[in-house]
Amino acid sequence: MASKRKAGSNDEGDGNIKKKVKREQTFIQKYTETWPFIKRGKLDTYVACEICSTEFSIKSGGSDDIKRHVASEKHKKNTAIREGEKSNNKITGFFIPKSDRALKGDADGQDVIRAETMMVDLVVELNLPMAALDRLSKGVKLMFPDSDIAKQFQCARSKGTAIVKEMAAQTTLGLAERMKKQPFTISTDGSNDKGGQKLFPLVVRTVDPHTKEVRSDALAVPAIEGSATGVNIFNLIKREFEVHEIPFRNCLALGCDNANVMVGAEKGVYGCMAKENPNVYLSGCVCHLIHIAAEKGASCLPLDVGRLLIDVYYFLERSSKRLATFKCMQVLHNLKETKILKHVSTRWLSIGNCLPRLISNWDALKDFFKSEEGAASDSSVKKKAGDLRRLFQSPTNKLYCLFLADIIKVFDAVNTKLQSDEPKVHKMRGLLHSLLKQLFLRFVKPSALNGTLLTEVSFKLKSSLKVGSELIVGDEARSFIEHATENHLRAERVQEFYDSVHSFFKASCEYMLKKLPLSDELLKHAEVVDPVKQVDARFSSLEYFLKRFPVLKHADATMTDMQLEFSTYQATDISVCIDSTDRVDATWREIEKLEEDKQPLFKYLPSVMLAILTIPHSSAHCERVFSLVRKNQTDFRGSLGQEMIESLVVAKSRPGTALDRSYNKSQLQDLKSSYYRSLKHES
Repeated sequence: MASKRKAGSNDEGDGNIKKKVKREQTFIQKYTETWPFIKRGKLDTYVACEICSTEFSIKSGGSDDIKRHVASEKHKKNTAIREGEKSNNKITGFFIPKSDRALKGDADGQDVIRAETMMVDLVVELNLPMAALDRLSKGVKLMFPDSDIAKQFQCARSKGTAIVKEMAAQTTLGLAERMKKQPFTISTDGSNDKGGQKLFPLVVRTVDPHTKEVRSDALAVPAIEGSATGVNIFNLIKREFEVHEIPFRNCLALGCDNANVMVGAEKGVYGCMAKENPNVYLSGCVCHLIHIAAEKGASCLPLDVGRLLIDVYYFLERSSKRLATFKCMQVLHNLKETKILKHVSTRWLSIGNCLPRLISNWDALKDFFKSEEGAASDSSVKKKAGDLRRLFQSPTNKLYCLFLADIIKVFDAVNTKLQSDEPKVHKMRGLLHSLLKQLFLRFVKPSALNGTLLTEVSFKLKSSLKVGSELIVGDEARSFIEHATENHLRAERVQEFYDSVHSFFKASCEYMLKKLPLSDELLKHAEVVDPVKQVDARFSSLEYFLKRFPVLKHADATMTDMQLEFSTYQATDISVCIDSTDRVDATWREIEKLEEDKQPLFKYLPSVMLAILTIPHSSAHCERVFSLVRKNQTDFRGSLGQEMIESLVVAKSRPGTALDRSYNKSQLQDLKSSYYRSLKHES
């Protein structure tokens, strides 16, 4: 019989007296021979009673512990029930009412772990502290005293933690298996340092083999060791690939922000990855670049609108008395009582949400700061109120705000589309060209645009620019200028405004032409995926991807086979596929279902098109998963370790909700045994 010396025992006593060594009892086969319903437990020091569907420890008494269990009222009652069931007609077991089955549970005993898993899943989904399980577990028993499932429900924080880690492990394993067999893309973005560690969520975009939907899932959330250099960040990715035996050749693209440590061709993450897979595509975040382009333009205006919004917000927010005074001022101006919204300086385009609120309260704010300046006794408060009062007294400042409120909508419209979770790589080039054209139309003469490529427009030449009232500055700004006398707006200020608008547009367009991938070859060819361009698409675009990424090729398909299938696609009516879906990946899923003579019409093309759609169009999908890190690193979860944070993020990135997820028998068995395995690991 195996044995283990108990910690703390000592063979050396005082003098010549030896202390008795107490040994733990473990399972032996003789127990099953004596009691056939007794089996080995998850740990060697536990046994399982098949009659009671429970496990208990025998490390103290061995067979005596088993005898005590057999003599217990619980075991006797369950034995009587078992014997009674055997004597009944067996066919009645097929006609147990549904309500009774819910109470009795399945014969395989999976209902309890299924309920425990759902409870843990809800705690994770709602960002509750794991300690909440201590009370919830007890509450279930009290709320449902007639339920056998509730009576057996035991899932406090320790077991819940083990279940979360097992859920994450199952998710990671399934995702890794997918990455081994099919193309994917990977993205990462660094967190802010917290607790002395910097986390790098690794977000993978793949095609779900069941739904044929392009999904973004967290593979891991490793913490970097040492400084966050490109080499060290890449090593995090490489380590995960090696652990799961994922080949780099299956990786089509790296998605990241535009920092040098990420995009550097030599020692950046992209440079390191290109050494493993020379064909990998670098997908920077165009949303960030659009954000910077708008900010570059705004920096040419004499009014710092971002600073104004921040100053107004904090002047009001730091005093409940000021807030009350401002509300009274809104009432006097017949305005709805609304708060001034907070502008986030790191997200400059949030001005698009904040600025209209500021403009609608302009006169109320002007009178409010005048009142505060006169009433303030503190010199610093008086100065701040006076500075803000002067800003709001200037009609020119209001004109700049009206212009910005209009032009930001143009940037926001494109940015919103590119922040979508659904694949947009096939739309990306068109959206970027559309944004640039929208800006050119506002300040460049039509004659300078006609017959000229957008990337070659001479927008810096004075002769190419619209002047004065020909500039498109938005209805509100135009109306404000038309009523210049009424608005106390001097003519020279209007001319200064037009000059500043020119500077805004030129700075924004210059940055976009320099930084945005307007002429990117891959983005041009990616438009072949768009079903709307079915007839106009060229096979050369599909051929580009097949040659650049060998993993996209089917072993049994020649290039001629692919060309024939592509031609068949172009000659097929797919309108029903387009009309019945609202996502491009869903459209290709429907195209894949098309048949001719009860045989699939397309054998290879849909899988290639879906793989192309995994290429990220921005880092929004990565930031969406990364936000889960911030949501889980709360004050309620301040003591979470890196491993648990990773498990929570991976578990939360799964599709569906806690109420609609299902687990097969094998998964439930692993979830059920996870707690015992964690105890064994700790011991």
